[in-house]
Amino acid sequence: MFEINSLSIGALLAFIISYVSYKVKFLTIGGSVGTFIIGAIIFGLGGIIWSVPLLSFFISSSLLTTINPHKNFEVNDYLPKNRSRNFYQVMANGTIPTLIVILNLIWDKPFFIYLYISSIAAVCADTWGTEIGTWNKTATYNILTMKKTNQGESGGISIIGTIGSLSGALIVTVSSLIYIDLKFDYLLFVIISGVAGSLVDSILGASIQVQYLCPKCGKTVDQKKHCNAEIIYYKSGIRIINNDIVNLVAGASGSIFFFIFYLTFNTL
Repeated sequence: MFEINSLSIGALLAFIISYVSYKVKFLTIGGSVGTFIIGAIIFGLGGIIWSVPLLSFFISSSLLTTINPHKNFEVNDYLPKNRSRNFYQVMANGTIPTLIVILNLIWDKPFFIYLYISSIAAVCADTWGTEIGTWNKTATYNILTMKKTNQGESGGISIIGTIGSLSGALIVTVSSLIYIDLKFDYLLFVIISGVAGSLVDSILGASIQVQYLCPKCGKTVDQKKHCNAEIIYYKSGIRIINNDIVNLVAGASGSIFFFIFYLTFNTL
């Protein structure tokens, strides 16, 4: 059972992280608010064991975004101009892990920590795959048709991007070993679940995620604003399924994949 003292410490730690992240432009003001909410809950209710995977994802992904060499200028047309994470992006990545922490508090079961790590591994794999996969020009293919696509478009995958996804899942999983004794099969399940969750993100991005056609440059983008103008030309996908919704589903998919492994092998 959590204590008021742990909640206070969690809230203080969340405030420090969100404030510093805003100051160094990892986050927008809204993003810092979202980080504080999620951080206060996870740090306060989960303690250090549940905090480490989240911190490894947040810090590593923020640094990757910041140090992106921007050598591949063509990709910038498909990525948001402001790379600082906003409220919706933070909530998309953090909502599922937060719900799992709360569920674990209500119904204490050993597999919840693995569902939690798998969810974070999935969003980290997705973030790392995007960042590393777009650093330099490389052949990119639509995950559904396997036809060449523009680098940076939703649903595109590449060899280097897939390696990036695997690296993202690995860093979250390995960081968890500091406080959790993961057996080898658990380790593999979490990593595979994380990478699988990032692939779900790409599949949704190539199928049902909303896409817009910029009237000025003619590019297909998933942002409503492009070329310094609001886009009114809807091209494909489902209007309410934006990138934030896709990221949310990807995080949930990581947990679902691990749960399938749990039901199949029943090793926990």
